[in-house]
Amino acid sequence: YGMPFYAGWGLTQDKLECKRRVKKRSLEEVFYAAYILYSEYFNPYLNQKSDIFDTIHTLAKYKKIEQVNSHTLYFLGFTLWKRWFMKPFFKAKNNKIIFLNSLDELYKANLNSEDKIFIWGKKYNKALLAKDFNNEIFLVEDGFLRSVFLGSDLTRPFSLIVDSKGL
Repeated sequence: YGMPFYAGWGLTQDKLECKRRVKKRSLEEVFYAAYILYSEYFNPYLNQKSDIFDTIHTLAKYKKIEQVNSHTLYFLGFTLWKRWFMKPFFKAKNNKIIFLNSLDELYKANLNSEDKIFIWGKKYNKALLAKDFNNEIFLVEDGFLRSVFLGSDLTRPFSLIVDSKGL
């Protein structure tokens, strides 16, 4: 049925022979041909063609984001209409997103030390919460992209500000 791209160059023990591949190639040459010369890459976040270096950088960046958001994330002070557009910003493969309706629910939640708390704007005093919780606490607000009229007409933001220091 054919041969793999790496076969026939003298790098592997092959049961089939490819008569077109008469010259021995190094591992570096085969890699370069397969992953740099012939492959096409696309960055879905920038919606543009890419290269292997940008792809590796993008994969590493989003793997780090996945790891940072891999625990339970508790959201406090988010109105019902804001909750539906928050999930895509924070969802990771191994996390759980929980929206709480009150401080009482937060105190009853039995947080693990790796869990994170996200507060909408300045609805709750972060400094007071930090005295009761050893978890990372972040303040969240609409970002600068598409920030005109947000909140007034229930417009979904294109970006968020997530700050651990204070907005």
